[in-house]
Amino acid sequence: MSVFYDPYAVDARGYALMCACIAIALVSYQRANAKPWVLLMGLSLAVAPTFQYYAVCSLFPFAIAECCFCLQNRRVRLQVWAAIASGLFPLIAFWPLLSRLKEY
Repeated sequence: MSVFYDPYAVDARGYALMCACIAIALVSYQRANAKPWVLLMGLSLAVAPTFQYYAVCSLFPFAIAECCFCLQNRRVRLQVWAAIASGLFPLIAFWPLLSRLKEY
């Protein structure tokens, strides 16, 4: 209701949607033995950087968790690795825009 918080509400929307996508990816990772959950994980990790580029930083904990899973179970889940890598596609697609923003 205050005028002071109105300009900052627009800035928070991207972070809130990014956190929602990462939360969906976390729940999906817990159920990663089923293919529909892996697809949902990949989709949510791919959508998260479109809301905020800091979402790329969330890929590292997923990669570390999957490395621990691979070492513990001596099994590599390529679908999960592909889902984690899908989070890099928006960054690659928007790289020209990001490099111009840095020059600006």
